[in-house]
Amino acid sequence: MNVTELLRAIDQSEKRLHFSIRSIPQPHLLPDDAVIMEPSVEEPDKWVVYYADRRQTWNHQIFDNEEAACGYVYAILAKPESPPTREPLTVEEQKKVATQLQEAEHDVRELLIAVGRDPETGNPV
Repeated sequence: MNVTELLRAIDQSEKRLHFSIRSIPQPHLLPDDAVIMEPSVEEPDKWVVYYADRRQTWNHQIFDNEEAACGYVYAILAKPESPPTREPLTVEEQKKVATQLQEAEHDVRELLIAVGRDPETGNPV
């Protein structure tokens, strides 16, 4: 499998996981919550696959060639997703969570005012 075939498989997949498949190394461009595959910066004939989220990276895997890296990413793509750990929230539960969030935001705003801070910027008043 090569990059073109892998990209086609990703496009046809219904998997919710995000992938960033690159033909040139761009380790400084880190999308959130994505599996990244690109040529290695340290070893130009090799490929690296890793997970990135919130400007951090994990699980770096080095491969001798594009085909091996594509096979690894395809295995991730083909792996069945785990079932949800719980049922989705009901409409009532969603409303309750939204109300609790609004109350918490109001409380934070009041606390900032009480300690002499601008609630919009957090700067001293």
